[in-house]
Amino acid sequence: MGGIDTDRLERARARLGDAVVDPAVWPEIIDQISVAVKATGGVLLPGNGRMPDVPRSAGLDELVKTYFENGWHLRDLRTERGRPLLLKGDKVITDQDIITAQEMRRFAFYNEFLARQGFKWFAAVSFWVDSELWLLSIQRTMREGPFEAIDKCTLSQLSRPLADVAYLSTAVGRIALSSVTNALNLVCQPAIAIDRVGFVLDANAGAEALFDAHIRVKSKRLVERHRLCLGDLVGAAFGLPYLDGIFAITQQLAGGLAARRGYGLQVTQIFRRQQPYVGA
Repeated sequence: MGGIDTDRLERARARLGDAVVDPAVWPEIIDQISVAVKATGGVLLPGNGRMPDVPRSAGLDELVKTYFENGWHLRDLRTERGRPLLLKGDKVITDQDIITAQEMRRFAFYNEFLARQGFKWFAAVSFWVDSELWLLSIQRTMREGPFEAIDKCTLSQLSRPLADVAYLSTAVGRIALSSVTNALNLVCQPAIAIDRVGFVLDANAGAEALFDAHIRVKSKRLVERHRLCLGDLVGAAFGLPYLDGIFAITQQLAGGLAARRGYGLQVTQIFRRQQPYVGA
């Protein structure tokens, strides 16, 4: 297998800024990076690997779908062994950093998941969004072969640009949600903006008027008096990909999530970011 095409990789890197303005271009940019490093595709993942609604190149659609639908994200050996190395400061990890050839022949993740779809090798480029670890996970097939030590040096140069773009994307994404939230003041509808991990990003005046000792925002979470995170309940009801958006809230016991759970709060999703900003 030939080495990384550094000129093509640089052209792909130069396009990263486009994703700040238009998150819909992430799959195209990731695909360009993958082509440059002689891989089938790539996917952006939070460090815990447990978020299905993530940008990825078209070549990994089926792999990512199987990864989440069949529960492989809950038994991902790469996440289990690789995350501590990335938290320690490594910019790039490959299979050779976390597993031996003998183990690779034995573990189900490689044989029952990756091998069945023709994949075997990966490299993960780490970057930080505030205090959250994210990865650009690049996947190679058996035929494309493993990443080499020299490749890690080249790939590490993507870490800082990815972090810069993610930081800007976070800011832009929060502004976008906040703008929609505040616009609801015009129709006097209480609303909160919740990101994909359940943090409250903003609340308009109508929502704040409902908050009291029983229902309030605490440590960025919408909590009920029994210390339950209502954002988590919203995620359970709507599904993780649908948590990222604007929710209208009313203090009553009439249908919806509130009636099922027994709380004096009804939550209705009224806006969802179709193309989430990475990190926001």
